Amino acid sequence: MDASPCYRVKKPAPLNRKERSLSQEEIKMFWRGFVHPENKMGPTIKLALKGILLTGQRPSEICSMELAELDEKMEWWTIPGSKTKNGRQHRVPINELMQEVIKQAIAARPDGAKDSDFVFSSIRKFGEPVTRDGLSRGFRQNLKSFDLSENPATPHDLRRTFTTEGGRIGIPREHRKRILNHIDNDVTAVYDLYEYDSEKSYAMEKWGQHIQSLI
Repeated sequence: MDASPCYRVKKPAPLNRKERSLSQEEIKMFWRGFVHPENKMGPTIKLALKGILLTGQRPSEICSMELAELDEKMEWWTIPGSKTKNGRQHRVPINELMQEVIKQAIAARPDGAKDSDFVFSSIRKFGEPVTRDGLSRGFRQNLKSFDLSENPATPHDLRRTFTTEGGRIGIPREHRKRILNHIDNDVTAVYDLYEYDSEKSYAMEKWGQHIQSLI
């Protein structure tokens, strides 16, 4: 053989493992940054970003939250499988801080969007939700107000913050996985049909209290 079959084949790119999460001090700066005079975000974008941190759910799921997905007491949010990454319906407990965020988001909807199905309604396209790109752009353009410009974060990093900081305060990994709606690849998962609702509810209440203590 005159030449290696791998000749001219590019080396695989190094694994880009995303490890960014906010520290406790950064969580404080994040929350306070919403009232910073240089923060130019609209109220709905601000509230949606808070929602990611408070629930640990994906930005796209927060953006598309509908009033019909919330129970009457606003204690549970049921995300249909058509909106989740793994295609499974997912029940998310709503702590007191998140309940307040939802109420504020509904109250902040402009006149043309008062009847919108979406909690986090666009102020430009009435009847439609805010978008994941809108959250990313708003966050990126206002990093300075959060004092995060030197070590930038993204909306998805708020979800990772729940996972990381939640472990630090003692929320069991299994319960965090359930809240994140991560698929369990363990062979026993096929037989475990328990929904873990009480454990998830306790964990999210603990998470909300922790965030409250920081802000």
